[in-house]
Amino acid sequence: MIKTIIQTNKYFNEGFWLKAFINNMPNYQKKIFIQFVSNKNEFMENIINFDVCFTFKLYDELIAQCDKLKMIYLGISDPDYNFEGLNRNDIKLFTSKGLARRHIAEYCLAMSLILVKNLYIVETFKSRRKWEQTLFLDYPIKMLSDYFIGVLGLGVVGNEIVNIFNSNCRVIGCSKTSKPYIKLHRWFSETEIGEFLKYTDILIISLPLRSDTFHIINKKQFDIMGKNSFLINISRGNLINEEDLITALYGNTIRGAAIDVTSEEPLSKNSKLWKTPNLIITPHIAGNINLIANEIQEDFIEKLKINFVEFL
Repeated sequence: MIKTIIQTNKYFNEGFWLKAFINNMPNYQKKIFIQFVSNKNEFMENIINFDVCFTFKLYDELIAQCDKLKMIYLGISDPDYNFEGLNRNDIKLFTSKGLARRHIAEYCLAMSLILVKNLYIVETFKSRRKWEQTLFLDYPIKMLSDYFIGVLGLGVVGNEIVNIFNSNCRVIGCSKTSKPYIKLHRWFSETEIGEFLKYTDILIISLPLRSDTFHIINKKQFDIMGKNSFLINISRGNLINEEDLITALYGNTIRGAAIDVTSEEPLSKNSKLWKTPNLIITPHIAGNINLIANEIQEDFIEKLKINFVEFL
């Protein structure tokens, strides 16, 4: 039997998992032994005895101890770039990358409209019970279609973001390699990121976090973008130098930003980001895996079928 350990939470609870197995692998009980665990300590105490695991976070000590482990399914889109356990070639690693791409793309579209229309200031007026039009009328508000949308990173999610803007906007992209199947107004290579940013009015970051993308957006890039530009980050907090972002927003180097991810999560109540002007902060909800729990569970079971076909 394939011994499988599954980490649970409120949205990935044992009942939902069992329904997923019954619907997608009716005879699973004859082929798979499943143990559900609800916390890290319980997970770490038992993982050494299992062939397969589903987890929400990778732990180096997990990989080091597990000679039997053959497959890991990580319930997030990408592991951190500095995770040493990724060097093991005998373990197959899968993630939920791409399954939430439509949710993420719609988030980017929504935030773009909120930023360019100055809608983020209405909450301030509401709290003051103030009927005020000045800040809307005095600042030039253009149509979203007047802006160049720059997508940095053209993977599965980046491709979906391009698609959702393509009908009405001019979309440009920047990536390591050319993506001829993606419809773009213009493509830039990663060595042309400076030129890419000159054209970009709304920068959407859709990159994995690696050693070469850590703080890829910092003071230098904000200076290139200019005072009428916006930034949206839906990938990883450490892709941006947050101190430089704070400085850029206070100094009107860029006009505004929306970030769904931060270098520290949950974001501390003491973080300077909370008080930074013209900054929208959301708590990692754009592609939150709990929104697509069913899809992830089905994908995990499908990966089991494919990779253990001789047993299942």
